[in-house]
Amino acid sequence: VEDCRTIPPQDKLLSSSGEAFYSRYRCPEGEYNTLASVIFSTTETTIRGFFHNTGVYQFSSLIVYFVLVFILAIVTYGIAVPSGLFVPAILNGCAFGRFVGEAMRHWFPHSNIHAGTYSVIGATAMLGGISRMTISLTVILLETTQDIEFLMPIMLVLTLSKWVGDQFGISLYDLHVELKCCPFVESAPSGNMDQLCAQDVMTRKPKVLLRKVTVRQVTQLLSLCSHNGFPVVENKTRRFMGVILRNQLIVLLNKRAFGPADRALDCVRLDDFATSLQSKRPPLNPVDDRDLEMLIDLQPFMNPHPIVVHPLIPLSKVYVLFRSLGLRHLTVCDSGNKPVGIITRKEIMSQFDQDLF
Repeated sequence: VEDCRTIPPQDKLLSSSGEAFYSRYRCPEGEYNTLASVIFSTTETTIRGFFHNTGVYQFSSLIVYFVLVFILAIVTYGIAVPSGLFVPAILNGCAFGRFVGEAMRHWFPHSNIHAGTYSVIGATAMLGGISRMTISLTVILLETTQDIEFLMPIMLVLTLSKWVGDQFGISLYDLHVELKCCPFVESAPSGNMDQLCAQDVMTRKPKVLLRKVTVRQVTQLLSLCSHNGFPVVENKTRRFMGVILRNQLIVLLNKRAFGPADRALDCVRLDDFATSLQSKRPPLNPVDDRDLEMLIDLQPFMNPHPIVVHPLIPLSKVYVLFRSLGLRHLTVCDSGNKPVGIITRKEIMSQFDQDLF
């Protein structure tokens, strides 16, 4: 901790021009403390220092800084704080690469070794191993270095880091998507979907609502299931008419939009169906027992023209519909236009056996 080293003459000019790579801490004038230079500086200054300064970093200081940033990145990643993981990954990679660079300079003292180059390679390897992205990271890092000579080393390191990381599992971002149970749909369907149809994965006997339904039936349906969308059918023929969302049903119940369509439309406004940033699902207020037998006409509030597919449509085409149109659920109707099933993103989402990039 009390290790003090003399600032190299070529870096004193940089320090006077504003590039304060070194922190004096409790060292005499003209000297710097290696651990304080990386801990008490901003992340941007620390990264530039790892890349550009010619001073010597103590091995113990690099190890302490690497372990500290690594632990903080583990603790802060995934919580409701916009800390990110890109910059911590660069700091970890820079510290590890600088450690290797300082070791090479120590083992080969008579060679003209620039330890900052190893910091660039270390940051590249760390980013490539975490994100498994290749082309975009190559462009970003090449723009950062502004040196075309680093193109081939960056490409080689990113490729190797991705290959090595793939041997142990998927990328950290894909793993986080899986842990959050996000129904992510990849850009292209898997190969086995060409042999499957919509009826092979759909949920049969979906929960449907009649066009004119009682308040009791709606409240019972909402309490018995957690589905987000419900097909609406005609009362007599049971033919498919449209889809209504769970949030819309809750708004109709809370606003007491019962009875004829004209009266129901006067009870609600368009803003009542807008998505709220406070909650994904508005709370359902207690329903008066006197309203349980009242009818609700769902036709004015449902989506009368949703996307509908046949049970025999190839699953690959269903996948393209979800991906291109951003669908959340898809109704499956037979030749008589009667709903026989429903498909959601969870039926076609990735199993995360491989990277999404």
